Formats: sequence, C-alpha cells, structure tokens
Amino acid sequence: MSVIKLTDQNFKEIAIDSGKLVAVDIYTDTCPACAMLEPVFERASDETDEAVFASVNAGRCPEIVSEFKIMSVPTLLLFKKGELVKKTVGALSPVELDQFIFGE
Repeated sequence: MSVIKLTDQNFKEIAIDSGKLVAVDIYTDTCPACAMLEPVFERASDETDEAVFASVNAGRCPEIVSEFKIMSVPTLLLFKKGELVKKTVGALSPVELDQFIFGE
C-alpha cells in the first residue's frame, strides 16, 4: 500500500469515516525531522495492509492543523474506528513507528 495524500477536503472521508486504523503523518517540506520520518513511514505502508498510511502537508491544510492543534512537525496521529487514539511529535524509528501504530 502507498501513503495517501490528505487535504482539508478529503481528510474526514479517509481518516475518520473509513472506520479503519489510519496513521497520519503531518509534515512540512522544510522540516529535517519530517524528511527523516518520510522513508520510515513509506516503508511501513509498503509492509502492511493492517493500517492506512496517510500524510498531510501542514502548510497546505490549515483546517487540519487547527482542528488537531498541530504545534510542531512531524506529528503523527492515529485514528481507530474514526477516533483519534494517539498523537506523538517527532521522527520515529521503524520499531517506534510499529509500536505507535500497533502497540497498545
């Protein structure tokens, strides 16, 4: 599976209304930590079909940034059955990302 690009227009449909496990990476193009997380996030999306992986460019999606009070990037959000269940800030290793998404 590949990473789905989210916008203010399609965010609710994919992250909330799908009812699936959805990991969302909120990033900016100029953020070094975001650049470090990107290949880890993409590789994870290719290795499992147990979750939907999506990304949001914070500079292009002010509604999402405001709604979820994004103060720093990268921020990862985890939705389960339409509910925000976890939020973390900063780049994660592959093991940490796996734990964030699939760990309790």
